[in-house]
Amino acid sequence: MMGGLGCFAAASQVHFIREFLVLFAGNELCLGALLFCWFLGIVLGAAVGGRLRLSRLRLRAFLLAGATLQIVAMPLLLVLLRHWRSVWLTPAGSLPGLSSLLVAGITVVIPLAFLVGLCFPLVCRLAAPHDESDVIGQTYVVESFGAVFGGLLVGVVLAGRVSAIESILLTAMPLLIGLSWFCLETGQTRSHRTFGVILASSVVVGLALLGSGVLARADQAAAQARFEQLQSGSQRVGSIETPYQSLDLGRTEQQYSLFANGKVSATFPDNYQARPRLHLVMTQHPNPQRVLMLGSASLALVPIVLTHPLTKLDWVEIDGKLVELIKPYLGEAVQKALQQPAFQLHLTDGRRLLTVSHDHWDLIFADVPDPTTAADNRFFTQEFFELARARLRPGGVFVTRLSSSATYLGEQTASMVATVRHTLATIFNYVEVLPGAETFFLASQSPGRFLTRPDLLRERYLQRKVHDPRFDPHQFSTLCKNIDDLSQQLEARGQAELNTDARPISYLHHILRWSHLSEDALSAWIAWLAAMPAWLWFLGLYFPVLLLGLGLWFSTTTAKLAQARGAQLGVAITGAAGLSLELVLTFAYQAQFGTIYQEIGLIIAAFMLGLVGGGIWANRSLTSKANRSFLLAVVLLLLSLGAACLPALLHSTLLQHLPPRAGQVYLLLLVAAIGSGTGIVFPLASQIVSHSGRSLSQTAGSLDALDHVGAALGALLTGVLLVPLLGRDNTCFLLAGLLALTALTNLGLWSKSRA
Repeated sequence: MMGGLGCFAAASQVHFIREFLVLFAGNELCLGALLFCWFLGIVLGAAVGGRLRLSRLRLRAFLLAGATLQIVAMPLLLVLLRHWRSVWLTPAGSLPGLSSLLVAGITVVIPLAFLVGLCFPLVCRLAAPHDESDVIGQTYVVESFGAVFGGLLVGVVLAGRVSAIESILLTAMPLLIGLSWFCLETGQTRSHRTFGVILASSVVVGLALLGSGVLARADQAAAQARFEQLQSGSQRVGSIETPYQSLDLGRTEQQYSLFANGKVSATFPDNYQARPRLHLVMTQHPNPQRVLMLGSASLALVPIVLTHPLTKLDWVEIDGKLVELIKPYLGEAVQKALQQPAFQLHLTDGRRLLTVSHDHWDLIFADVPDPTTAADNRFFTQEFFELARARLRPGGVFVTRLSSSATYLGEQTASMVATVRHTLATIFNYVEVLPGAETFFLASQSPGRFLTRPDLLRERYLQRKVHDPRFDPHQFSTLCKNIDDLSQQLEARGQAELNTDARPISYLHHILRWSHLSEDALSAWIAWLAAMPAWLWFLGLYFPVLLLGLGLWFSTTTAKLAQARGAQLGVAITGAAGLSLELVLTFAYQAQFGTIYQEIGLIIAAFMLGLVGGGIWANRSLTSKANRSFLLAVVLLLLSLGAACLPALLHSTLLQHLPPRAGQVYLLLLVAAIGSGTGIVFPLASQIVSHSGRSLSQTAGSLDALDHVGAALGALLTGVLLVPLLGRDNTCFLLAGLLALTALTNLGLWSKSRA
């Protein structure tokens, strides 16, 4: 049964993450906030479960109720999440703010997580009537193994094949079967056995519902309601869940809008905005023959680009399902353009293409969304610009863009523009910025390649003899103005920061901009935390741990009790560090390979698989030995060393030289390695705490709570601030220091007990 609980919990976590990504437009900020709420709920549940003083009969009833409520509550909470924009009264065209994100986590995530946390100490208590101390580690391993199965089941098997509600029911089947067996085989009362029959019958009913298609239709109805809350005025004519995102296609009269994770990513046909911007880009090179377009979500733009005399147009779209969704709605002119010999569609990630391709282009246009997410920010980093420069032919031009303002730039927008310009200038010899509703960045290694004066752009356009009756070259005047004003604004800011894969500062700028524009109540707090110098983060996190360690060293309590408290500190810090390092690796995975919409289940499964391996080894090899505090200190020191080595293991030079599949496996193995180190600590600490005189349920509840308190704080800080602010490398070093301090605390308590 515990394996079924772990399976359903992990699957529910993956479903929540996906729904939050859709609700908050793919912003990974929701990862930190969601995981914080998830682990906080587990803390509360574990604390309550560990303090229940009931007979075994009533403990069985509590366990059955908690487990059954999880299955009943999860689809209802999912539907509530899909109606969240209406619940929060989010205006049309706006994104929910950070306050909405946190309230959604508290309202939707914490209740289910509370039930998950409640069940762990109850299972431990029922599994060990005589307080056998090793049962905690064994239960931890079984739950983790179930979580591995749940993560793989959702992320690899069910994703894109069944609806979310159907997936929830399928991942609940192991738990339903386990509960049925638990009631029928161990039930001591007639009511328990009757409940077991009901649960067993529900398995059959569930399979019947899956076969009838009722659940799929219910899921579509909830998805339709989620789309209607966008208040776009569009009729939903198509939708699809892909490995990369949730897509909806809306139609307003003869115009179509493509929504990716609840945000408009393309509108077609768009004759009045798309044409001027594309002709502006195409005329930045004197004679482009080979052109690469990255990130354009709409194939409807292909005919506009092909009005220029090209020999080769390479068009990159990572999501093949997106192409399938919009292709039937493209006009005849677009369909003909897609058949031209010069056009080639690449269904791959744009960065990956630049990494593995040996082709070179005259013009590369990264027409990608703003760095509103870590996935989008990877197209604005120094590493990406290096890849683009390496794929330009002599005299080639690279162009990218940001949403902006035609007149005055706000603080956060100016920071983003200045950062992108500065980052480009470290890679290219010549960089120019064109302001407007979109800010265009032009970069080249050769002088005199691009133009910023409207008259020169018109002249180049006319000389090229482009035939586009829907475009007037005098429109260049509206696209090239206020250049001097923008330059003065940027120069007044002084030295800008560098945006890299390891320190995605533009992503932080967007978080601040998003909070400011949404007038969120928490925006001032975020800005204040972001303004803190790096050394203050180190001091603020190290000082409490150091103070606790010194307090334990000078404590007058018994040696066993002091060592138990040191072990509890180790569990809390390991929970924080383990989850934080998992997020660091998740961001590294995303920077290298793009979206994690499907892979999140795989990443969670890899971490939990490491937990299983580490827990099994600890239960068999370490928990029965003496000097457990010394062994705990050694494990914590090894984890600290691993965290300190992680920046070198994630160096961009190493990752870019690995084939894509090998790179994915490599990063997943690192996730599993971090998980294994984390998994060793819990059963080892449980033995130390149990031998201090605490009861089994108290030990299980307190350690489970501390583990998840640490994980909650690690998720919130790392997912929201530490990686963008300190950078990936400094975050790893900070975590390594925390683990080392905790290891030294436990080592000191062990040596004191031997004195």
